[in-house]
Amino acid sequence: MTTPHVRPSLRPVPPSEVPRTQLGQTWHTPQARPSVPSCPTVPIVPTRPTGERGAASILALSVVAVVLVLTMGGLVVASVVVASHRARVAADLGSLAAASAMQDGADSAQACTVAQQVVRANDAATQSCSSLGADVDLRVTVRARLWPAPAKARARAGPQR
Repeated sequence: MTTPHVRPSLRPVPPSEVPRTQLGQTWHTPQARPSVPSCPTVPIVPTRPTGERGAASILALSVVAVVLVLTMGGLVVASVVVASHRARVAADLGSLAAASAMQDGADSAQACTVAQQVVRANDAATQSCSSLGADVDLRVTVRARLWPAPAKARARAGPQR
């Protein structure tokens, strides 16, 4: 009875190191199989190319920079969209409040005062307020936090035509 041979090396043996007599032969029985000679253990030393030293750090910093730029761009766009929605809401609510005041008997100056109060309560600024008959036309602006130009909106309210 033979004991299985344990090779001391953990690396695979390339065909160039196998003796010529064993290449291409087929062994039919375990008893006929010769023992594989042990080869000396060769230490495997990891090598690093000298020209790419620190390339991964620069690549990682570049990826982080791109992600930060895209995040800032997204925040600016979100700021503009939020300001636009706030301007539309303030204009709609202000014009409805002015039209309601006019239906209750207020004149156009009082209706515009009511509209300005509603617009100011929604953190917007009134650009113009005018009335033609029972219709109220209101223009407002809202400052965007991350964009220099303010968002503008216009709303008209009055009785159904």
